Amino acid sequence: MAYKTIILKNGENCPQEEAVMHEAAYPGHFVEFNGDLEFAKVAESGARTSLLVLIEDDLQGKKISEAYDSGSQARARWVQPGTEVYAWLAKGHSVTQGDRLELAGFEETGCVGAAEFHSSSKGVGVMAVAKETKDNSSGSSAVRIKIQII
Repeated sequence: MAYKTIILKNGENCPQEEAVMHEAAYPGHFVEFNGDLEFAKVAESGARTSLLVLIEDDLQGKKISEAYDSGSQARARWVQPGTEVYAWLAKGHSVTQGDRLELAGFEETGCVGAAEFHSSSKGVGVMAVAKETKDNSSGSSAVRIKIQII
């Protein structure tokens, strides 16, 4: 199922941030502030560094399929436990509904992946569960996935 919004459930109280994009990114990518206080896609894996997700720019009439360009003003929300998000599953990852997820920035910046993918710190960076089954193990780019922050 394709959704029309990034925050799917329980996002009413998620604080919003605005900043300039350091690089191009789509709604649903996880971002963090860089040294210039710009949004940059999370480039780490396994660490619970950022739970700030880009949302669609509906104030400008844009959809989730429209990227923010580098240098453009972007909006993101701090997602909290219980929030359902339409995020990105990194290439090379396959998950079943209920699987634990972590940030997978080493494989693909701003994306999530299966927590078991990184055996050096199992469970440390778990930040969400998959709300649907997706097989992107042979994919060449990230795919959308519904997740719930834990």
